[in-house]
Amino acid sequence: LFSYFFHHILRRIRTDFSLNYQRPVYILDNATATF
Repeated sequence: LFSYFFHHILRRIRTDFSLNYQRPVYILDNATATF
């Protein structure tokens, strides 16, 4: 259950970064792939 919230937070952060940057989004994608 904790992993679900953590993954949801990462996805939310990914969308925020996607509006400004693209490279951090790629790094966050790799992070979400592990979880």
